[in-house]
Amino acid sequence: MPGILPSRPRCARRIDRDRVRLLAPVLCLFLIGLIETGAIYYLNSTLTNAANDTARMVRTGQVQATSMTKVQYIAQICTQMTV
Repeated sequence: MPGILPSRPRCARRIDRDRVRLLAPVLCLFLIGLIETGAIYYLNSTLTNAANDTARMVRTGQVQATSMTKVQYIAQICTQMTV
């Protein structure tokens, strides 16, 4: 059965390896950039929601009713951010 499919010449295999060597770093950087963009979007959304929740506490009077200090208010924002 040998000879049914002709083997590729060595120069063609070398060209394929060179293409992979050139494209692999580019694809890795693209993948890392995609992951970083997703993480930034997720953290931005989390921080926005935490700020909105604590601002709602100020508007509804919950902060004034409990006599919350600035440090306690900042701690409240941090507890609202769950990652």
